[in-house]
Amino acid sequence: MDIAKIRKKAKEASEKEKGERQSAEGQGSAAAAPAAAPQAEPEEVREEPLEPADAPESWGPPEEAAPAPAAPEARETGEEPGIVELLTFALGREEFAFRVPEVEEIIRYQTITKVPTMPDYVCGITSLRGKIIPVIDLKKRLVLSAGDETGEETGAADEEYRMRNTKILILAGPRGLIGATIDRVIGVVRFPEGSVIDPPAHLTEEELMYVEGVVSLEGRFISIIRSEAALTIEVA
Repeated sequence: MDIAKIRKKAKEASEKEKGERQSAEGQGSAAAAPAAAPQAEPEEVREEPLEPADAPESWGPPEEAAPAPAAPEARETGEEPGIVELLTFALGREEFAFRVPEVEEIIRYQTITKVPTMPDYVCGITSLRGKIIPVIDLKKRLVLSAGDETGEETGAADEEYRMRNTKILILAGPRGLIGATIDRVIGVVRFPEGSVIDPPAHLTEEELMYVEGVVSLEGRFISIIRSEAALTIEVA
């Protein structure tokens, strides 16, 4: 019997048994330990707007976060800041103007019905798309001459002349729409606010009441009418 071969076989068997035992122990440990959970991917975070029904009682932005209201001047006049827009027109030989936001439209002279016990500057009433509005004679209201551009008197009864030449401005008066008769529309002009100067001090108190300022255009002076005073009908 070859002792060397026997030792070699015994050694090989021992190593094989040892290897099988270690393999068995490794498999047992792997079976006993829970499998490692795969790493979860992070969930996508979505921001959903808070609905009023789920919101707390203090729902809504704080008061200071609310947008500031438009400036009263911009809301009431509709003019650009620092700019004055004027509709200029003729009364006899004089040139006057209303601020453009005060003028609703311009129409031809039409039938006007007299109303008793009204001041002499009130022409009467007329119909504008089914609405009855008063009409004033702006020349009489501003205490101007009743003559036309040539200085000739036309007379209040000259209806044909009025139909041919007179226009009616429809304006936003203190109590609603009101018409004002004029001789002729000239156009629209724009001035910086600083170009408007105070009316001359030598005007009478009555004249100053109707004129809010004066502007100069190519050597012409245009009086801006104070609509609150001119368009108010004073009934005794």
